[in-house]
Amino acid sequence: MTMETVYTWGLNRDSCTEALIARKRFGIKYPGAGQKYFYEWGCEDGGWLIWQLMQIELSDELKQALQRALIKIADRAVRNYALNSPKASIRKWAEDWLSGKDRSHKSAREAETAATAVARKVSRAEVAKATEAEVAKAAKAAKATGAAAWAAEAAREVESAELVSVKATDAAAWAAIWATQTASQTTKISGTSITDAKQEAKQKAIKKELKLQTIDIRSEIPEWPGE
Repeated sequence: MTMETVYTWGLNRDSCTEALIARKRFGIKYPGAGQKYFYEWGCEDGGWLIWQLMQIELSDELKQALQRALIKIADRAVRNYALNSPKASIRKWAEDWLSGKDRSHKSAREAETAATAVARKVSRAEVAKATEAEVAKAAKAAKATGAAAWAAEAAREVESAELVSVKATDAAAWAAIWATQTASQTTKISGTSITDAKQEAKQKAIKKELKLQTIDIRSEIPEWPGE
């Protein structure tokens, strides 16, 4: 049996185009390197690492390890953004989430709904003289609560006696995506344009968050658990 290259491993599993390009470049730079090496030190995108883990059967121990990584990812979003929400109840929820007092899926979803409503209200200028920074702050808080809600949902699936692995890993992927969106949220207000400087800052923030996610995931699952 011929060993899959880092590129064919992704190709055979319908990896996204962007990831396939990264895999091809990695394979050219490190001939003979396989999936193990790409997972352990070649990949710099947390979402891609989760996708890779979704392609194999994870033991209960590894599912719990992935969940711990998701909590780290969600905690960072909550700490950096939900604690700064314009709404006191969202800030209180964020404190309870970070302290471990309440990490329930129900509370996280309720916080997400409330934070999203605040963000919409601020962005529509219903709050007098809302600044760009205030619009961005509200939007980031909403995304942060979303990241926590998805992480909580993944945990609920993992702890379920009737675990549906696809549902758990899908929720895990969304937790990472929403956490990334906190970094990508711009200060754009309807009718205004995003400057090149802001766009560049946005891309740097996204790249930084994705890199931090890989650190979180590898801290819990440092070695590739597949073949």
